[in-house]
Amino acid sequence: MKKALLYVFPVIAAIFLVSILSYSETITEQDGDMGAGESDDSPRISYQFEAGDILATPDDSSWYVGKIMSEGGKGKDREIQVLFANGEEAWVKPAYVKKSVAMIKRNELKIGAVVFFTTQLPYDYHNNSIRFTTFTKGRITSVGKLHRDVITVNSNEVNWKTQVIIAK
Repeated sequence: MKKALLYVFPVIAAIFLVSILSYSETITEQDGDMGAGESDDSPRISYQFEAGDILATPDDSSWYVGKIMSEGGKGKDREIQVLFANGEEAWVKPAYVKKSVAMIKRNELKIGAVVFFTTQLPYDYHNNSIRFTTFTKGRITSVGKLHRDVITVNSNEVNWKTQVIIAK
């Protein structure tokens, strides 16, 4: 019995020590998300937009990330052919194309600012990329003080770091 305790006790102590160290590392990573290397001004996401990405819509209701393929027509008949990130192509009016797409930054969080947002959560994005989600145009109606990452856009509560973009 004493020999068994001599072997079992160190094994249990080692397992306990490893689990405490693992838990400590997890807590440190969560607290350290705002570490010295990262500024609160830049969203902490691993997926960014690709060079040349635009935001466009064929009907001014749902907006999607895409790329410009070609342009055609003249004057008020002018249209732009867009290849959307989901693989669909459409001809859209120039007014429905925003040629600069970026995640919003803390200093851009102003009530009344026009933004594009998604109500999908980041883990719901196709291929874990915000490029593949549907965006809605709206205005920031409130900036949270208690929950600093949550803002309200068109009465929808969203996380500004992962669900809101600026497009010009």
